[in-house]
Amino acid sequence: QYAKVAELEPKNVDAWLTLGRLHKVANDSVEAQKSFNKGLEQRIPADTRKQVDELIAKIKSGAFKVERTVLK
Repeated sequence: QYAKVAELEPKNVDAWLTLGRLHKVANDSVEAQKSFNKGLEQRIPADTRKQVDELIAKIKSGAFKVERTVLK
C-alpha cells in the first residue's frame, strides 16, 4: 500500500521512507535505495536526512542487515 501512496502522493516523504524500510526488511537493497533517494528529494528535516543517509551508506557498504530503525 505504501507503494501506491508514494505513487499517488510523490511528495509524501513518510510514504517513501516507509517504503524504503519495507524494501530493506525484504532484503531488496536496490528498491530500498531508490525509495530512500525519492524521500531525500523532498524537503525533510536534517536529522531525518542524516538517518536516511546512514541507511543508504549501510546498503552500499554491504552492512545490510534487518534492524528496526525509527525515523523521527
